[in-house]
Amino acid sequence: MNPMIKTLFEYIERMKDEIDTLKKGKVTLATPSHICLRERAIEKVKVEIQKISATLNPQIPEPYASMSRDEILGGIGQYEKMVLVNTNEW
Repeated sequence: MNPMIKTLFEYIERMKDEIDTLKKGKVTLATPSHICLRERAIEKVKVEIQKISATLNPQIPEPYASMSRDEILGGIGQYEKMVLVNTNEW
């Protein structure tokens, strides 16, 4: 996976964890603001990931766009190639 995109995904996960911690902890007047700021940060990071993904390969969505062929095939398994021969002889 592209190192920058990997870092951005890790950032999103960290922000989600912080939101969960804020929701579970003691609620203060600032808590809704802190949650809102983190949610906005997540949305901005998602936009950045989409921009990077579009420049890498516009036809494949993330996280696949920044993965190597071997990483993708390692995750789903590799299929054997089959050659079809024309058997319709007259």
